[in-house]
Amino acid sequence: MSDLGFDVPTDYGPLILGGLVAFALSGCVNMQFIVYWQIYPEETWPTKLLVVVMWLLDLCHSGFVAVAIWASLITHYGDMGSIDVIPWSVGPTVEVTAMVTFLVQSFFAYRIYRLHKHKWTVAGPVAILAFIRLVAASVSMSEMIRLKSYSAFVNKPFPSWVFTTGLSLSALVDIIITVFLCYFLRSGRSSVPSTNRLIDTLTLYTVQNGSATCLGAIGSLICALAAGMTSPLSPRGTRMRLDPVEPTSREPEKVDRRVQQTVEAKYDGEGDVDAESFPESHSA
Repeated sequence: MSDLGFDVPTDYGPLILGGLVAFALSGCVNMQFIVYWQIYPEETWPTKLLVVVMWLLDLCHSGFVAVAIWASLITHYGDMGSIDVIPWSVGPTVEVTAMVTFLVQSFFAYRIYRLHKHKWTVAGPVAILAFIRLVAASVSMSEMIRLKSYSAFVNKPFPSWVFTTGLSLSALVDIIITVFLCYFLRSGRSSVPSTNRLIDTLTLYTVQNGSATCLGAIGSLICALAAGMTSPLSPRGTRMRLDPVEPTSREPEKVDRRVQQTVEAKYDGEGDVDAESFPESHSA
């Protein structure tokens, strides 16, 4: 424990552990990125562009995490007066995470839009909530850069509530997406047992994706709230540890085209299959 009231293991421990796990998950994203191009060479160019953008954003995220660790543990080594200082790269880390989340949630909102007969009843609110979450992250980033202090950021009603609101919205949108995708898929069941088994498999993929990202956001929220009562530095390590879960769990997975065609044909209300409703990949 330092004279300033900060505990080095408690304050810097989450930063180191979070960074290590973040880099490991980033490696998983890189592997899945390579596999994607090998499995889906004929994918449509908008989906390919989305995958490339997400991969680049994940690389930027890892770079910002590395800069934050270097600034905290190397540049200011032994300087206890700087333990409460927010490195400049922490704010962009939060913003990059929100950008990846927004792209992925928008992708699934579009998928719901196509399945829901081109209606915005569900997809519209999902897209709006995802955008609000992005705005909340932008506000959090600007306040981190302006305040340059973890204690000031955590202990003030504003902007701490903006940060927690963004995490809450992220979890909420993931739940909405998972519930409605599962609903549309289950409604597409037919009298053919083989098709139903494939639909069950696709439903399982959807639940796995949604639950992983939702639990990541909820875990970040819980840790951020708990850190507000103990250490102003804990939120940064928590976010670095959990942020890459979103792009990793949403990487492309091979899904049987017959399931997609069955569900699309049912919700198009006609015999012809609207193949554009589902890209070849399970997710972007």
